[in-house]
Amino acid sequence: MLKIKIFLIGFAILSLVGLVFVGNVQAQEATADEIITVEDLGIEEPDLLPDSFFYFFKDWGRGWKMFFTFDPIKKVELQLKYADEKLIETQKLAEKTGKEEVVKKALAKYEKDLERLEKKAKKFEEKAKDVPEIDKFLDFFADHQFKHQKLLQKLEEDLPP
Repeated sequence: MLKIKIFLIGFAILSLVGLVFVGNVQAQEATADEIITVEDLGIEEPDLLPDSFFYFFKDWGRGWKMFFTFDPIKKVELQLKYADEKLIETQKLAEKTGKEEVVKKALAKYEKDLERLEKKAKKFEEKAKDVPEIDKFLDFFADHQFKHQKLLQKLEEDLPP
């Protein structure tokens, strides 16, 4: 069940990249056989994982930061950063526990964030030709989607059957 869900998420990400960002991506920074690290995503190693009792403080802080970010481009960049963090947290959680139900719950939160982000990116697509910052973000977003796909594939491989 989890492998199917991971496959579907990956397929959705690749489909979106293919449909929305064709021509926007000039070069992929990550190659197909490369292992994606937190440095590749531009984030820090997570200290607090979703299985912690205090994780809600982290979510609460993210929510407040999003609430007080008013620039639309900065807001989606922040959402992408949080999606990156949640995916890495899910990977670390899978390595730590190996429990399918815990990983499913963490993946569900990641999916929810990614869906919101994809909707905003589609809206930005229309404005990309007029605003260079948006075009730059869309390239950055497409690169991160490729990296997310690689991480999801690794997560699927690492989980027990």
